[in-house]
Amino acid sequence: MANQVSGAKTKVMMGFETAYGVELTTPGTKAKLFQILSETFKGDQGLKASALIGSDPNPRDPITLRKNAMGDIKTYIQSKSFGYLTYWALGSVAPTGVGPYVHVIKPSLDEVFADLDEEIPFDAGSKWKRALGVACNTFTFGFKADDFAEVTFGSSCSDVIQQTAVYSATPTDYTDESSYDDKAHLAAADLKLGGSATAKILTLSGTWNWNRFMDDYRSGQSGTRNSNPKKRGSLGGTARLALEAVADWDLARGNPVTTSFEWKYSIDADTYVKFEIPRVTLSRTDPSVADDGPMFLDVNWMASKDSGIGTSFRITVGSAIASYTT
Repeated sequence: MANQVSGAKTKVMMGFETAYGVELTTPGTKAKLFQILSETFKGDQGLKASALIGSDPNPRDPITLRKNAMGDIKTYIQSKSFGYLTYWALGSVAPTGVGPYVHVIKPSLDEVFADLDEEIPFDAGSKWKRALGVACNTFTFGFKADDFAEVTFGSSCSDVIQQTAVYSATPTDYTDESSYDDKAHLAAADLKLGGSATAKILTLSGTWNWNRFMDDYRSGQSGTRNSNPKKRGSLGGTARLALEAVADWDLARGNPVTTSFEWKYSIDADTYVKFEIPRVTLSRTDPSVADDGPMFLDVNWMASKDSGIGTSFRITVGSAIASYTT
């Protein structure tokens, strides 16, 4: 009896395409082998029942509908692959330095499409699930008081196919990289609200959304998605704030209150990830009583473009890697 396929044996690679939906033929070291928590890419096609009426009570054959090819990549923020993944997700990176390097990543309407390859290790020999034209739709992030720094990239693509050969025999291997966590790598001085260090934020979550047009299906293309263009982005989320003084409550009582969020994970002086959301508007809300424990303020927030730095969202990555674009 054959063994059940195990996710522990799988390998996941990504490589940037030069044209939407066109698989790289010889990716070599341009393919990146990295660690994930999970991925859910599928080329699902629904069925439509036949409405034909015959001379008996039996249904006739259905048809398959267009491919809704999409999925999520969930992983931790890690010291090597995160810059690569966020460049793919947001679209712009500007590196400086001669080693170590500093990469400033922010939203751009420039497109970055990828191949995503996952090995399915059968006993009789592996097959590969390969998603083509993979585009990031959403990028979800956040922090807690005592956990790994986890991120999720929600994505859509042109197609998901089965291949009989490995994507790259010589990928750049990121499977030995370090993971950031909110306890060991987020210092008190590096969590800021309104530009000042704070101990008021218990948890924060946010999602960048490209609001892509994902309904471009055309006749004669076998039900695959023809394109996947970006639209205007949006960024928002929630934050839980400690309630210790009237000033804390007043943060959520403005009309409206505009502030900023900034936090930085550091392994050492040259290896770090810094998030900046420079212009944040907080929703109006009030504290409530849930039980006999501490009271909190749970606020919604939305980001907008800051004229000072010219963006609504910026991630700075310090690493030993010279380029994230190839």
